[in-house]
Amino acid sequence: MFISLKFLGFVIRKLHFLIMDSKIIHAACIRAIVTVIAVGVAIIERERNIIYIPREPRINAIKLY
Repeated sequence: MFISLKFLGFVIRKLHFLIMDSKIIHAACIRAIVTVIAVGVAIIERERNIIYIPREPRINAIKLY
């Protein structure tokens, strides 16, 4: 049984495209995961940096005496 070089080249090119497609998909998934983590960290940092101002008035105990 003999496999022609033309057919073998065709198979190798198809396998190469499949491997490259999986690498591109993998890289896109990694970028999406990194983006989600970065957005999560940014939201957490924004929430931590908000100054809490209570709505009810406070009485300054030092000024009373």
